[in-house]
Amino acid sequence: MIAESISGINELTTEEKLLLSNELWAEVQAKMDPQTTDPQLVQELRQRLEEYEKDPSAVVSWEEVKQKFRRKNAES
Repeated sequence: MIAESISGINELTTEEKLLLSNELWAEVQAKMDPQTTDPQLVQELRQRLEEYEKDPSAVVSWEEVKQKFRRKNAES
């Protein structure tokens, strides 16, 4: 596993690892060629956007998700 070869990664908290994974994903996305994006993924994202536009109250914000995650980890 590549994570084992990265010094200090095991000392990160769960929250820090989650933030790191988000940063890595953002970097990958920034370098991706839109021409190579999976058509099924594009369709799924379009469907989710359409559902959101129909009923914006049916979603949870990223901030709410992070807060719930932090509370759950604090209880563990």
